[in-house]
Amino acid sequence: MQLFYKAKNIREKDQLDFDRVLPHLDVGQRAWLAGALELVFPGHVWLSRLRP
Repeated sequence: MQLFYKAKNIREKDQLDFDRVLPHLDVGQRAWLAGALELVFPGHVWLSRLRP
């Protein structure tokens, strides 16, 4: 959920948080974040790293 809030205006520290947390997200968590980003921020730069 926190990454979703950080996705609106990505700052360097937000990108670092995403990079650090991504390997620890399970399939369901990645799917939730990707779905939320697609709905609110279509084309978001993180989407390519969330989808297999």
